[in-house]
Amino acid sequence: HKARSVVVFRPHGTSEAGAKQGLGGSTAARLALENVSEPGQNLLKLRCDFAPLEIHVVEGNLEQLLEFFRPPMDLSRFAPSNGNRYQDVVDMSKDLVVSHGSKAREVAEKVYDQIPDTFSLDVRIASPIIHVPVPELGSALFSLGLLTLATPKPCKYDEIDLTIDLTRTTLQATSLQGECFNMIEP
Repeated sequence: HKARSVVVFRPHGTSEAGAKQGLGGSTAARLALENVSEPGQNLLKLRCDFAPLEIHVVEGNLEQLLEFFRPPMDLSRFAPSNGNRYQDVVDMSKDLVVSHGSKAREVAEKVYDQIPDTFSLDVRIASPIIHVPVPELGSALFSLGLLTLATPKPCKYDEIDLTIDLTRTTLQATSLQGECFNMIEP
């Protein structure tokens, strides 16, 4: 018999939905970490961009896809083992402190001296864009949108000013005649 795909992944930059998320092009993710030493401050800049992934569900396979996310009936295989790995790690850490305590303290002080005193954060994470065919009616498109975490300006660790936004949430139906209905107002 012929195999059928449950989900088809397409690059976000080649579609109108990906362009609406504001992350065009073919880059799936971008990470930039920069330490800028300026007069009066040692600044750590972190920027992350994660583009949306488009998922096109093949008609008739939505139930099979949802089955993947249902929890298994028998959860006993996820029970913790008899060994206590946490206590083993704690004991090993105590042994290291006893044998190398003075050197560890010296290294820790050097690390603390080099930690930036201010930071700037700009993280943008786009949720997947899911296209679901609706037999004899058309299709539906769903996306939670774009989650942004950012500091408006560089800030100190004890004076954090962080903005969190969720924008461009979409729930859209398209009829077989091509009529679009937005269920959520932007």
